[in-house]
Amino acid sequence: MHMVYINQFKALIKLWRGEFKGLDSSTGHYIIPHPIWKTIGIETQQAIKTIPASFIHSIPNIKANFHSFTAEDNAFWLTWLAPYLLAGSLSEPYYSHMLDLIKIIKVCTGFGMTRAELKALGTNLYNWHLDYEDHYFQHDPKRLSIMTLASHRLDHLLDDINNTGPPAALWEFVTERSMGEVVCSVTSHVYPFTQLANTLLQWEQLKVMRMQYPDLSEELDYSGGHCDWSRISSAEKYFPEINN
Repeated sequence: MHMVYINQFKALIKLWRGEFKGLDSSTGHYIIPHPIWKTIGIETQQAIKTIPASFIHSIPNIKANFHSFTAEDNAFWLTWLAPYLLAGSLSEPYYSHMLDLIKIIKVCTGFGMTRAELKALGTNLYNWHLDYEDHYFQHDPKRLSIMTLASHRLDHLLDDINNTGPPAALWEFVTERSMGEVVCSVTSHVYPFTQLANTLLQWEQLKVMRMQYPDLSEELDYSGGHCDWSRISSAEKYFPEINN
């Protein structure tokens, strides 16, 4: 998630906007003018209105509020919206290069992977990285900062899959959410580790009590307010003719 959906995605967006560490496109022509980005931002928000909330929530305007994008926003925008929003705006060969990355992402995020797909993935990753060097780095030492750690990490993705299995089986979202809750519970600047230990201890004590007294499970749940998922947000639209 961090490698592609956060680090590499942000690097590509900054390159396409001409805002990557003060570098221009040099001999390339991959920068999309700001007026076109304004249109892309509007089209992003318009597209989300017709997509069911079970797939994605409201996404900010990528031109005006790119800093508000989350990893989930990045993943959905790059994988499912970018091929349409950037068609005709991102010139070749950069557009085809982006599509190659999306193909790699779809293979890696699948729930299964055949030996043939795994072999092809290694070739596609290698070719994508070579094209990345040609298109953006341009083999210019002054543009070395474009070769980010995330782009290099993609070279080792095939080895990681061979050693640990498909990335979908190693998703760390649950762990990160748990760590986020733990961090929010720590408010002491003097004894943060003591408070952290006490928080974890109290959580486990509550779990034991909920297991021993299942009838009081709801009363002992202090994880936060329960959401009413039947309610829709201001960014969603209800279609009675479909639901009926």
